[in-house]
Parts: sequence; C-alpha cells; structure tokens
Amino acid sequence: MNMEFQAVLLCAGRGTRMGSLTDSVPKALLPCGNRPLLYFAAKHLEKWGLEEAILIVPESHVREFNLAVNQLGVSMKFDIVPVSEEEDLGTADSLRVVAPKIKNNAIVISGDLICDVNIQLFANKHRLHGSSATILLAPMSLAQPQASQKASQLTDGQQLFIGLAPDDRLALFADEGDLENDVVPVRKRMLFNHPNILLHSNLLDAHMYILRKWVLDFLVANKTIRSVQGELLPCLVDHQFSTPRVPEEMPSGACSPSYPDTVKSAASLLHRETTPALPADIPSFVPELDAIERSLRRPAPGQVFTEKYSCYAYRMDKGVCTRVNTFALYSEISKTIYQKHLAIAGPGQAIMRIDKSVVMKEKSQACSESMIDTGCKIGERCSIKKSTLDQHCVVHDKVRITNSVLMDHVTICEGSNLHNVIVCPNAYISDSCVLTNCQVMAGVTVAPNSKILRPLALCSR
Repeated sequence: MNMEFQAVLLCAGRGTRMGSLTDSVPKALLPCGNRPLLYFAAKHLEKWGLEEAILIVPESHVREFNLAVNQLGVSMKFDIVPVSEEEDLGTADSLRVVAPKIKNNAIVISGDLICDVNIQLFANKHRLHGSSATILLAPMSLAQPQASQKASQLTDGQQLFIGLAPDDRLALFADEGDLENDVVPVRKRMLFNHPNILLHSNLLDAHMYILRKWVLDFLVANKTIRSVQGELLPCLVDHQFSTPRVPEEMPSGACSPSYPDTVKSAASLLHRETTPALPADIPSFVPELDAIERSLRRPAPGQVFTEKYSCYAYRMDKGVCTRVNTFALYSEISKTIYQKHLAIAGPGQAIMRIDKSVVMKEKSQACSESMIDTGCKIGERCSIKKSTLDQHCVVHDKVRITNSVLMDHVTICEGSNLHNVIVCPNAYISDSCVLTNCQVMAGVTVAPNSKILRPLALCSR
C-alpha cells in the first residue's frame, strides 16, 4: 500500500470553530487523551502499512509540529510542508501546494479525524471500480457523542445531500448552500445510467479521500477551486455525467444526445440549466484507460452512456469516525477518548491510561475512562471521572473532576469541584471553587470560592 498511495495529512486549518482553544495552539496539536489530535490520524495510517506522509501545517507553527512529530509515538516519516496564513487557504489550496510532491494516488486525511476505518477495504473499493475519487462516509450516529448533536454541527456547518447508486457510485454531492428553493440537482444522463438513486442527508463526509493523480493535476490547473468538500467533490461528481463538449464546427448532436442534459424529478429534486464552465476541462486530464479499467467502464445492461471516469463512496456502518472540529465536539470526545484510542491502536496494543510517573495519594480514584499523563500529582481523597489530565498537573486534596480536560501545568487547589470544564495550560484554580460547563483560559487564576454554573470563558486574571 505504501508504494501505491501517498498519504497527505491536512493540518493547516485555523480551527475557527474551536473558540479560543486554538488562539495559540494549532487544532491538530490540541491535546486529546494525552496525545496531540494529529496522533490519531497518523497512527491509523501507520497501522495499515503507510510509512510516509506529507504534513501540511501553518508556517508560523512549523517548529511546534517538528517537535510534536518527534514525540508522536509513530514510526512514520513526515515531510512537513508549511503554507501561508496570510491568505485564508482552503483544503484544495493546501493540496495544490503539495501536488508536485505526489506521484501516485493520494490518501488525503484531515488532521482532526479520529477514525478506525479498515483502510485496506477502503482502498479495495477504490481499486475495484477504477474510481478517480473515493470518499469515506459514515452515519451521523458514529460521529454523534450526544443524541442532541445536530447534523450541521458535525459537518462544516452545512447539511450534505449525497446520492448513492446501489454499488455506492456517487451520483450527487451537494450541501444545502448550493440549493435554490430546496431543489437538489440531478442529471438526466445520470438517471439514464443509474435510475435507482438513494438520497442521504444523514451521512458524514469524514474528510478521508483517495484521489487519483489526474485529479490533483486538474486541481493545480483550476486555482478557483478552494475547498475539497465544498467545490472539488461536487465538481467531480457532477461532471462525470456531463455531456462531452462539442467543437463549434461540428454539428449539434454529432457526439452528444439531443435531449436536455438536466431534468426535474417527480419529487422536484432539481434543475440546473448548464454545467458551470471551468478554466480547464476535466476530460482533458483523465488518462486513457488500460484494458482492466476499460472493462470496469463497460456499460452495464440497460446503461446508455459510458462515462470516462467515476466517483465512489465507502461507507462505514460501525466503529469510530469523528471529526474533532468544534469546541463542543472536542469537549465530548475528550470524555471517551480512551476507548477510541484502544479502537485505533488495534488488538494487543497497550495504552497507558495512567503514566508510571503519576503520584496519587491514598483514597484517590481515577475511573477506567480517565487518562493521566506524565508528572501529575494527585492529592488525597480526589475523584477523577471521564477526564484527561495532561503533563505536570497538580490536583490538591478533596478535588472532584468530572467530564473535564486539564491541559499542561494546571493547578487545582483543595476542595474544588469541576464538571464539564476545559482548563487551558498554566491556569490556577484556587480553593473551594465550583466550575461547571465553562472554559478557563491559559494562565488565568480563578479566585477562591468562585462559583461558575453557566457557559463562560474565564479569561481575565
């Protein structure tokens, strides 16, 4: 697999929906279960035989990423590529930067993804159908830490509409922002070849893709495409059913049907007059098929058209598949990260729940879903449930911590009670504080006997 695919990890995102957590720390380096968030994507790639990865990072944080990968605990070799932060670069812009380094098919994965998908089966789906773009989809239930989590909170803010043929051929890929009057686009040519399409609105695009080299070449030539999910994928899926362009000197219909290229379905699914013009025509980038690929492209019984390329989906139905891309998701995932860590590491892999260097005094307890990192000190009669403590935290006597995250060098003084709280590095919680559903910013000192019982970010000293 390492010779066939090149891995690309997208870690340059600003994490704007993570609130103040990413003010000074890149999203991919946020601690999650005593590991940087990046660890989970890298470990999963390593588990399935990938030995190298291109790491796209913000140029102002190259030093932090160099330090992190050396302590990541994976044996992969990383090629760190910085990208400018002066421009608001999208995922497609980042891929365009590293495209010259990619010589084979690319496995592109977001650095905020925690997932245990069988990459071998994912790749087999791509190979079997000779797909040009294969995407990983998962039901919202796998990404839903809470039953109340809305679909738009689990995606990039827009609900996705994904049309799949019985063999998981991607027939439609659009988000609600692209729809006009709640009308979903469907191509007539697509309906001729794939009359049985199931429209899904409850699937998560996990931001793991396999892309053929020609797709990256096309991306380089089309600099107006900024986002993989929002622009590149809808373009590829839509144009696989488009009518080939006819030179002006040729008579109309010489190499294309005479009927309209789009149609409204009985359920008023869609109407689009024409395919949007592109700076570079997709068919000119698609290489000629070899004998095996030609057999895969052969029209099935009842098909009218032979398409030059195809896009497919691989669907997970169980396991772990969550993008940690909002403050709420980060908070929720942190409560169950130990179990997810076990799933990604695989059978027989030991995960250190409480580091050997941790000092825990008498009558203190940490439940089986908590993780405590290097150099932490826990006083007497403390209770730690479904929480993670990063390096060198100090917890004094009679402290209760539930569903919370303590980052590096946090101090919690005697008698304090924390529930559903994220405490950023070097914060100091004084005696007898009660904090619930809030965030304590880096370096903040919370006064003794403080009671915060509502959502709030404590950022003043």
